Amino acid sequence: MLELNENLIEDYNVAKDLYENGLYSIAKKKFVDLILKNPFVWEFWFSLSIIYLIEKDYKKALPFFNIASTLNPNDANIYFHIAECHLSLNELKKALNFLNLAEKYSADSSLLDKILILKKQNFEESRIE
Repeated sequence: MLELNENLIEDYNVAKDLYENGLYSIAKKKFVDLILKNPFVWEFWFSLSIIYLIEKDYKKALPFFNIASTLNPNDANIYFHIAECHLSLNELKKALNFLNLAEKYSADSSLLDKILILKKQNFEESRIE
């Protein structure tokens, strides 16, 4: 994270705790407040995106994931979750592109396994149009 003042770190920890305890609507508001205070912290955007992903609101999650990826362009997890959104929206070509990006940037063998599983499950040549 960028150098943040103590209040932002405290607010981020509160928002994270709310998220971890399943209080998504309150956590969303906290993350939006954090973004308004400092829009250059990718973790704020990513956290908000994850909540929308959990809520299956993929269209809302995507722009926030895209901002997170702009702020942190080498993070494989962001690309993986963007691919998940596109898969859920049945946008297979986009999903495959983002899975390839996730694979390119990932050094995590667990994430690489998830990427390969998604590719095997969703990308038989006949399904991609």
